[in-house]
Amino acid sequence: MAVASTLLLTGASFTLRYLSRPPLSLQSSSLVTQEMQLPLPDKPSLVVLPFVNMSNDPAQEYFSDGMTEELTSTLAQLSSLFVIARNSAFTYHALLGHFYLFKKQHDQAIAEGERAILLDPNDAESYVWLGQIFNYSERPAEIIGLMEKAMRLNPHYPEYYPSILGFAYRLLGQYQEAIAAQQSALRRNPDFLAGHTVLAVLYSDLG
Repeated sequence: MAVASTLLLTGASFTLRYLSRPPLSLQSSSLVTQEMQLPLPDKPSLVVLPFVNMSNDPAQEYFSDGMTEELTSTLAQLSSLFVIARNSAFTYHALLGHFYLFKKQHDQAIAEGERAILLDPNDAESYVWLGQIFNYSERPAEIIGLMEKAMRLNPHYPEYYPSILGFAYRLLGQYQEAIAAQQSALRRNPDFLAGHTVLAVLYSDLG
């Protein structure tokens, strides 16, 4: 019985961590489809990627970010260029955060996730991405506030938002809150596999 419970919990953790992440493949394919329906610009296109603060002084971040914004704004005034929006450039920080996470450089990953939020504090997905970084870094307490903020910013949030929140509650031993969050996820999508799996584990934990 103990072995079965352990296997179920391991499977649930794996399922939620991989299936409840923001579905980038679905979102990306949708965005690509929409972009393909738009006419391509008839002039050179570019995006200004964020400058990296190499001074080891976090207080200097504003300077490198300001240079990125100023350069983007200046180039956008040239009629011969098509300059990609500033917010698209700063998505780079969220992606870089997951690159560091892949390399198990958790501090750098968290720093990039936090920087993405600082540069675009109204983007719900940025909070979800940072929450997932904390998920892999096994710091569930930080996930809760991030996911609640994401759900306030996006009232029509998808099912993986409350599911990630429920997983964090479970790691903190707050089982009733975890069950409520998973049930909320399943109300939004009854076919959500990760939600069913973790909910089964939660009921098993409670006996």
